[in-house]
Amino acid sequence: MTRLPIVITCVCLSLWLVGCAVAPSATSDPRELYASAHTALRNGNLEAAVEQFQSLEAHVRASAYGPQGLLELSYAYYKQQDYAAALAAADRYRHRYPEHAITDYALYLQGLSALQIALAAPAHDLKEREERLRLSHKQFATLLQRYPNSAYRDNAAHSITYAKQELGRVGLAHARRELEASNFDAAAARGRQVAQNYPSAAEDANAIIQQAMGRQRPAKSASPRPPRANDAALPSPDVAVQTVTWLQNQNPSHYTVNLLTTDDEKALQRMVRSGQLHGGATYVTGMDRIQYHLVHGIYPNEQIATVAAVQMRKRLGLDEVSVQRLGAILAQLAGESDVVTSANR
Repeated sequence: MTRLPIVITCVCLSLWLVGCAVAPSATSDPRELYASAHTALRNGNLEAAVEQFQSLEAHVRASAYGPQGLLELSYAYYKQQDYAAALAAADRYRHRYPEHAITDYALYLQGLSALQIALAAPAHDLKEREERLRLSHKQFATLLQRYPNSAYRDNAAHSITYAKQELGRVGLAHARRELEASNFDAAAARGRQVAQNYPSAAEDANAIIQQAMGRQRPAKSASPRPPRANDAALPSPDVAVQTVTWLQNQNPSHYTVNLLTTDDEKALQRMVRSGQLHGGATYVTGMDRIQYHLVHGIYPNEQIATVAAVQMRKRLGLDEVSVQRLGAILAQLAGESDVVTSANR
């Protein structure tokens, strides 16, 4: 399993503590104030930790504990899921203490926070999502370039790949909007930009380019094509979802979000349409009883997938969604394929 991106645990934080822990008290002494805030953070008392780290920043920022306190404040905000505050605190840290020893972690926190803000952005707010994804990509890229031996290098590399994939999806969404508005030149330009910069989205981008160059709006209905294996769960041709072949080309160590498992194909089609789930994928399991599955997104680790799952559950008004490892899905599909092959011998 991919290591969780936010790997700075209480054990890691304790390595950064200079001196011994001191019982929390109302004090202006930098050492005692930092120790009290650090203890609160270590014990999971995020509200108290944030309050005390804020006091440390406001009153004794010039002390030796100022840089560490500000960085841990950013981490505490992140743990509270206040990603905008975490991003801002990490930004203050980088500008205020550019030569501090753990600037790579500040960049990492910025990248993660911007990514989480992008994931939480409303589906229609493509500008906000794109801006945050670009910032996330930039911070991860800076970390990898400046700190090639960083402890956060591997997780940053996974996260930057995911941010790039999401940027491709946003670019496709922009192109589809232009196409729907009959802005064909703009749609084709967007499509070319996506095809050039985001290989994972190139196939869909080229389809948009062809539609735009033909000066035709996307078809609202189309004659069904001959079925292919595992295409039974596909919605109508005007909805962009992927097939099992696409899933098989993904990294099996990555994760996805299962939005629906049903024996009602039409229910799956309705969810894809109503939720505008571009970037989703469908597959079919079962021999005696067919089950249709709708999954959405490819995420580099379980934590990011879990955050995305919570956001999608709220946005779509679902009672329950689940995070699944792609390897488990592919193993299930491969197992059923083996059974079918054996039965046909």
